[in-house]
Amino acid sequence: MLLEDSLSSVEGNLNNQLDYGDNLIEITVTAEDGTKKNVYINVIREKNITEIEAEDVVVLEVDEEYELEPVIKPVDATNKEVKYTSGNSLIATVDQYGVITAHSIGETTIEIASKRNENIKKIVRVTVLNLRLESDDYDVRHGEETGGINIVIGADEKTTLSEFQSKMKNNDSLLKFYDISANQITDLDNTYVATGQIITLEFDNRIYDQAWIVLRGDNTEDGDIDVADMNKLKLNLSGKLSLDGYIHNASDMAEDGDIDVADMNKLKLYLSGKLKSLNLKDGD
Repeated sequence: MLLEDSLSSVEGNLNNQLDYGDNLIEITVTAEDGTKKNVYINVIREKNITEIEAEDVVVLEVDEEYELEPVIKPVDATNKEVKYTSGNSLIATVDQYGVITAHSIGETTIEIASKRNENIKKIVRVTVLNLRLESDDYDVRHGEETGGINIVIGADEKTTLSEFQSKMKNNDSLLKFYDISANQITDLDNTYVATGQIITLEFDNRIYDQAWIVLRGDNTEDGDIDVADMNKLKLNLSGKLSLDGYIHNASDMAEDGDIDVADMNKLKLYLSGKLKSLNLKDGD
């Protein structure tokens, strides 16, 4: 059978409606002698990606992983393959499946691009931060250590909030301070540390960590360590007042877990000028 013979006929090769994806077309060739042969052709009609949607910003801690889950549009695109590229692999890398791994503090980008058309892409900004409050000078205690509350303790009386801020390991631009009524404190140079103030770690209007500031000895939450704090201790020791939460931490100057005569004696020494700081350990 000579398929190229001019007297042969072909059926099925005209006016085929092609759907997106695979289209199996059957073509029948009939020779002059009536012999038929079927030929099958798979025609693939592509429907290209027009848009890639994903989060605009991803915030991670060092060593944290995050999996991107981009949305491909249109949803019935026939080739949805994308590739991921990191703008700075020292800060964050991304694997072929879209899993980002943070390596160091900083900012970079992850590009998600169509393999078929690299002009169709989405840029995701990745920020790697220290998302927990930390300090080398003060004691930052999170809930697992304090029974549910976060505190930062260790500043001395008349420490300004600007000095306090400088002793935190976090980026200054991410730290905000609030007073006991939850009003933001903006004048850090002229505001002293006081028990009951709040320090937060914020980025893009989201709070990632926060803690009560505790000034040892200041159980009246006014930033001054004076007779009023002594009187509050006396009320506690007489059973007339309970000092709980971060007030307990401010009153427990002996750091033994109890509010007792040892704390009273330490406060007396401080108020008399015989003890320079309530943050000194016994023997210092």
